[in-house]
Amino acid sequence: MTPETFEGVNITLTSPENWDEKKRGLCKDLPVKREDGTCTSRWSLTPAERRAVYDGAHICVQIASGNTQPPISLTVEQLYLNKQTERNQ
Repeated sequence: MTPETFEGVNITLTSPENWDEKKRGLCKDLPVKREDGTCTSRWSLTPAERRAVYDGAHICVQIASGNTQPPISLTVEQLYLNKQTERNQ
């Protein structure tokens, strides 16, 4: 998966200062929209990833934040946009 920029992005998160790429792998910059106490990012899937998900593969989330994981939400973009529109009406 590849993080993408999108309308409303207002900050780019970068790797932590002590990130060890040899040990943990590449940590790409992450464009996000910070709003109302949340950070939203958008990801694109390669054709192979799309096929794998269609065929039943799971999407896994890995967050480098120590021993806990903050609350997160995964959505399909159009469903997310519809929810935001409903909330703003």
